[in-house]
Amino acid sequence: ASASSKSVKRARDLYLKALEVDPKCSVAYLQLGVMESDIGNFDSARECFEKVLKFDQRNSRVLQAYALMESRREDADDRKVLDLFERALKANPKDGGVYQAYALFVVELGDIESARDLLRRGTEVSKRHAPVWQAWGVLETRYGTAKSARDVFQRGIWACAQPGGSQSGGRRCARLWQAWGVLESREGDPAAGRRCFSRALDADPRNVAAITAWASME
Repeated sequence: ASASSKSVKRARDLYLKALEVDPKCSVAYLQLGVMESDIGNFDSARECFEKVLKFDQRNSRVLQAYALMESRREDADDRKVLDLFERALKANPKDGGVYQAYALFVVELGDIESARDLLRRGTEVSKRHAPVWQAWGVLETRYGTAKSARDVFQRGIWACAQPGGSQSGGRRCARLWQAWGVLESREGDPAAGRRCFSRALDADPRNVAAITAWASME
């Protein structure tokens, strides 16, 4: 057996051991289900998620992971995926991660307006969730206008700025500056792109995405 298959088996054994100790450990079921999904064991993953939902029906993270797993199946049922995302939002209407994942799936279905609405709602209920702002800005970069994308990135940076962070807003804002830099690069304004990438690295010097995007632009 390969090293990776051995490590998967070891992880699976540990998760199962945790579930022997606590048969209602949602986290263990969730992590086991995500691992099984990642290696393509979709039926095993589904079994994990279904077991959790028997005793923890309002766990939005489990419902989100379940939806993502179902979306990756070759025989994916889009209606089932949408239903799982809706259940996740009903379980926790303020979970920014669910809005982001739901919107990205809807983009794949080609419904840009519904995705935009989900991301807008996500920023309203989870104002400091930078990944939702980033996803919305990237959506506008690809399908909207540069002006609307800049507006989303700026609003996101204002919302996510951390007290005591750098002038660029702190680590949470780095991903927004990086995505804004990519926008300016695409718009043919390398000077503006450099300013954004510089701000991203001021916010988080270890932001590899900003470094590589800046290098690609140059």
